[in-house]
Amino acid sequence: MKKLLYLLVFLAPITDIKAQIYRDMASAMQEPEKVETLVLASQGLREVPQAVLNFPNLHTLNLGKNNIEELPGFLAQMPKLEKLVVWGNQLTTFPAVAFEIKTLKSLDLSENPLATLPEDIDRLASLEELIISNTQVDRLPESMASMSKLRRVDMREMELSNAKKKKIEQLLGQIVSFD
Repeated sequence: MKKLLYLLVFLAPITDIKAQIYRDMASAMQEPEKVETLVLASQGLREVPQAVLNFPNLHTLNLGKNNIEELPGFLAQMPKLEKLVVWGNQLTTFPAVAFEIKTLKSLDLSENPLATLPEDIDRLASLEELIISNTQVDRLPESMASMSKLRRVDMREMELSNAKKKKIEQLLGQIVSFD
C-alpha cells in the first residue's frame, strides 16, 4: 500500500503536465487560458492558424510535419512563446519572425529545405537551442560565436565534409552535435 501511495504521488505532477498539452484547436479553444503546449503536427496545415493568438500562456507551439512555407508575423504577438517547432515543413528561408519573438529559447527548423542562416542570427539573444538537422545549411554565421545563451546546435543527418565540421566546431565548440 505504501508503494502504491508513493507511485500515485510521484505520478501526480506528470498528469498535471500532460493536462496542459493540446493536440487540436477545438479542444484548446475550450480552455484557452490553460494551453501551454499546442501540438498541431501532421495536420496538413499550409499556414499557421491565427487562432493561436487566443492562447496567452502558450510556451510551446509544435507545427511539425505540415506544409508550411513561411511563418506569419503575428507569432511575434505571443508573449510567452519559448519553443517553436517547425520541423518537416517547406521553409526555404529562415523565418524572420523569429527575431521578433523575444522569449524564444528553442527553434527547431530540422527537415526543411533551408539552405542558409542569417548573418545576424545573434539577434536571437534568448536562444538556447537551434535544431537544423537534415537541412541544406552547410555553414554557420560567425555571429553565432557571440550568442552567450546558446547551449545546443543540432546538425545531425547533414552531409558536411570533415573540413566544414571542423570549422563549425572551431566556431561553436562542444555545443554542436553532428551525430
